[in-house]
Amino acid sequence: VTISTDIDSVIYVTHELHISGIMKILTGPLKKAKAPINHHNHVYVKILPPPTEYQQSMGIHRTDWESQRTPLSRIPNTHFGEIGDFKVAIFFPRLMHQDDTNRRRWITRVPDVVHALFVEMVLYPALRKVGMKHQNAYWSHSPNDVRNRDGPNDTNTGKAYPVNNSQLIDLQGYIDYFIAQDAELAMFGSWFLVGDIRGCKQYTTVSTEHRAKGSKSTAWDALRNQYPALHWNHMLNPGNGALHLDLGVGIHPDDEDTAYVGVWRLDRLRESYDYGGFLSGRVHHAAQMLNCGGMQAEMSKSMEWATHVNFRSSYNLSFEVVRRDGGRPVYYCKDGDAYSGNRTYLQCMEKKIKLFRKAREKGFGVRDETRASGLAVRSMLEGAIEKAYAFLESDPIVWIPSRVWFGMLERRYRAIRATQLQLLRRDPLPSNLGILSAVLMHMVRAATITPIVMKAYLTHALQDLHQAEQMEMWGMFMIKCLDLRNDNIMPLVEGEDDDQVLRDCGGAVARKNIAQRRMERFMRKKGQVTPEFPLGENPTWEELNSAVKNKPEVVMREWVWNPVYDGHADAARLFVKMSRHIWFQAFEQDHFRAPSIPRIICLEDAMKAWSVRAIFASVLRPSFLASNADIEGATRQGKASASFVSLRKNLLFFPPTAEIKATSRWKTLMDYGYIRDYHRYLGEHGEEHIAALHDAIDYIFNHIHCLPCSTDMKIWQASKDTYGPIFRTNPAFYKIRGLRKGARTKET
Repeated sequence: VTISTDIDSVIYVTHELHISGIMKILTGPLKKAKAPINHHNHVYVKILPPPTEYQQSMGIHRTDWESQRTPLSRIPNTHFGEIGDFKVAIFFPRLMHQDDTNRRRWITRVPDVVHALFVEMVLYPALRKVGMKHQNAYWSHSPNDVRNRDGPNDTNTGKAYPVNNSQLIDLQGYIDYFIAQDAELAMFGSWFLVGDIRGCKQYTTVSTEHRAKGSKSTAWDALRNQYPALHWNHMLNPGNGALHLDLGVGIHPDDEDTAYVGVWRLDRLRESYDYGGFLSGRVHHAAQMLNCGGMQAEMSKSMEWATHVNFRSSYNLSFEVVRRDGGRPVYYCKDGDAYSGNRTYLQCMEKKIKLFRKAREKGFGVRDETRASGLAVRSMLEGAIEKAYAFLESDPIVWIPSRVWFGMLERRYRAIRATQLQLLRRDPLPSNLGILSAVLMHMVRAATITPIVMKAYLTHALQDLHQAEQMEMWGMFMIKCLDLRNDNIMPLVEGEDDDQVLRDCGGAVARKNIAQRRMERFMRKKGQVTPEFPLGENPTWEELNSAVKNKPEVVMREWVWNPVYDGHADAARLFVKMSRHIWFQAFEQDHFRAPSIPRIICLEDAMKAWSVRAIFASVLRPSFLASNADIEGATRQGKASASFVSLRKNLLFFPPTAEIKATSRWKTLMDYGYIRDYHRYLGEHGEEHIAALHDAIDYIFNHIHCLPCSTDMKIWQASKDTYGPIFRTNPAFYKIRGLRKGARTKET
């Protein structure tokens, strides 16, 4: 093998930046939609929180001076300057806040108006102070000068001003001075700078081939030579700031006759990570294999102070075959593309197959990256190659001929594509085509990356297919129950797509396809009256409405608890809170049948409390309304009803942007109840976690009997006939197949 060392990235946090060259100070607005540093890079700073509002209002002298360990990705920041690849951002800890609407979401992009205030009131005055006489002709002295020069329609307003080290030091001092002179600029106080270089490993690599030629330089020497404009000696001093470097160690195959692919052995990696004091981290399974892949983990806090190591990542370089530049998603093909078998799906699969075929002749090794302080990396570089050779004695890598590895991936893709196309050729199409497509696309992505499963139905499908057990048993995930000859192609998963699956697979197109294949099974006649269909298979809307009103316990299937409902802890917690608050805070207690008040502790209690049987047992004079939402043939049967999922989105879990009147009964729950907790969750989590939460809550809503007949002003409404509360019923529980057109029969 050939072993290489390099430094892949540089992160420098400081209160006073020193340089050895010329730096451009940027004064224009930030063009990007996100802050320069908006993703967690495993670098933290200590922030001293300000006194609480209560302490300030009461004039209480603070006694707590405990700082908080805060990731850089939470602090508002914007661009400040650059020296080639070294981009410098300025951070404003006093601007730290969470979105007023989506609470608990940290806002890191400095608003343009706030940045403009900083530039006009602080940065430009400071630049005027440090500018030399020969620069006056080239330096504009105010933002208005720049705008007047460029014109109102020029979007590239702002100019870059070059400064040397002496000017930069003075500039930072004047920034402090002007902020201190004006109390309205105090929000910019406590600022600091963060400079970073990303993806510089190709410029700093030193390998055993260099050693063989007599070179004694290290990756640190290559870094200094590549970026001479930075004051490296000053940056190395911990008293001046925190320098973080990514030390990369690459192990590459060196066989002139056969190309090999290296894959980390996870059992050896776990031993190495545990020995180093790292946290459990995240495991990546290559091609869904049990003991092959990679790992990522942060260092434990206790060990971080001793070792100055922040983070470690180990991965396989075969990922470079499909990796796209700029951090873009590897797979631009979505589940909906596979569902419809469109050109995007076919092109994506064909292009990846071509990449695998071409990669058969190339060799790919493995890589291990460690993010640590500058001094620690310098120390680690001494003997790094020798230590890598020593680590190889533990046999941590599986070497597979490239033709075997990429041939396996190519055959895997071809088999998945053939299976998907065979599903699409079926007539009628499978009723769970969306779930089948999601499972197959998950296997496509998992061949080269470790996709995060955020869809509840996909999580349930993989659990039904016993993914973990299959990997434990066979060493690799395989769908053992797949049988393309039977009508039930994958019997272990759900047999029919729900609304969420259809939305994810293309919305209206998927609904149209599902409706077409169900139409053949839809019977327009009423059908025979049986215990399974007490109104017949296809009653009229009038018959259904009357039956739900008079005997809902007969026309609705019994509610039964299923542990699958409790698959998302946060969704279960919010639904339990919703049930408790609506029953016990918003419900008129006089309507309860004492002592049969619902007992709601867990999700099972909460869902059971909305069943028809429980409502009859605990509520006086309840009324029930029928719904025609998503029932076959309902489009011609009167006004369309809102589905339970729609009610969840627009009423019971309305978005933070919804306008709620002060007199609305929902206002209290939004300020102090479960809706407040729901909005906080939205602010604290990313889009993928929020989507998973919504999927799980929708799954719960689809499996409850009833909901209150609420409006945007009232949570509960009373019947004019019985004066009791009104409940909407869930059509998913009706003992019918659909609705037929016709007048109400004499029998009902």
